Amino acid sequence: MTRWTKSPAARRRAFLVALAATGNITLAAARADVPRPTLYVWRKRLPEFAAAWAEALETGTDALEDVAVDRAVAGTPEPVFYQGRQVATQTRVSDSLLMFLLKARRPEKFRTGPALVGADGRPVKATITVTVRRTDHDDDRA
Repeated sequence: MTRWTKSPAARRRAFLVALAATGNITLAAARADVPRPTLYVWRKRLPEFAAAWAEALETGTDALEDVAVDRAVAGTPEPVFYQGRQVATQTRVSDSLLMFLLKARRPEKFRTGPALVGADGRPVKATITVTVRRTDHDDDRA
């Protein structure tokens, strides 16, 4: 079926299923054969669709996190070549991916720099203002 023969409700369901599976709005829109601008109009006008979108995106993100954990810990197979021929396969784990996961899950332990946290333990956004003053000596260097 093309998007012109499916009902809008069927297209919305197809998008939500694809979004939950992929965690990717562009890919889910393509799989459901729905233009992205149409999706955003629906999300704005249909509160139940907006809620389902948020839930599907969360499900998709959970799936992506599962893949990341698997790649970081179990690794992925990579071919080993010798003189232009594949002679073996080795498993490569991702230390950098593992560190990202640890920082996300335990920021209090694995953060790399000082963190500003509020009374609730959540990060606080800070703005730093720098004032530069010119002196008479600045003109001499020019």
